Amino acid sequence: MESAMNLKFKSVILMLFIAPQLSAEAILTVNDQPIERSSFESQVNRLTSQGVAIDNALQNKILEELVVRELMRQEAIKLNLQETEYFKTRLQDTRATILSELLLKTWYDDVQILEGDVQAEYDSRLAFNKDETQYDLNVIVTKTKQTALEVIKSINAGSEFAEVARNLSIDVSSELGGKLGWRLSNEVIKDISNVMVNLPKNMLSFYPIESQSGWYVIKVSGSRQYVMPELSNISDQILRDLKSLAVQKKLSALRSEAKVK
Repeated sequence: MESAMNLKFKSVILMLFIAPQLSAEAILTVNDQPIERSSFESQVNRLTSQGVAIDNALQNKILEELVVRELMRQEAIKLNLQETEYFKTRLQDTRATILSELLLKTWYDDVQILEGDVQAEYDSRLAFNKDETQYDLNVIVTKTKQTALEVIKSINAGSEFAEVARNLSIDVSSELGGKLGWRLSNEVIKDISNVMVNLPKNMLSFYPIESQSGWYVIKVSGSRQYVMPELSNISDQILRDLKSLAVQKKLSALRSEAKVK
């Protein structure tokens, strides 16, 4: 027999889908204190944006986490923890962070970019990169230098680069066998770029390359003169870049006008 809590969760989930008009109301109460529907939806939206599939089991898990969080909040209030300096400082910092993020989002949403602006930026990038060389780059990234050295030894002994990448690389490209695709020298960090542009085709980097994200072992599968993607394929990215640049300019102007003593 299902527990009363599970049955209650299922009825709550049903209500969420058949009664959207209740969006401003509590979906549960914990010791007579409400948990708002918006709190549940916020968690669902966060996970959905990360590509997580939301099923009934996960919805129940989210609700249970909200219940536990509310219980902990109530207990903290009983202990008067909201009056501690630590809480007040963290609350002030969190408030400032949220307001800052909201400001950036507001600026970003308000930026108006014309179709002609996108075309002009595309033409500028094409002119800037037309004589550049692209490299078909493959990488294996490890947490330690020792592991990277073992990777080099293993591949030089005959192991397939792609297979080692899938098994040992901590980079997201591991699922693709370490393949990053065609890259310009200015699209990778300088230490990697310096090796990449001088590496013969299908040769492995002689020594691990250190970076903030780990130790790199790289291989270049080929090179070619720069090929600009069709505008239709990158127009959305250019639009985002232009909007982000406009936001950065507003932020720089705000900083330059500030009176800081």
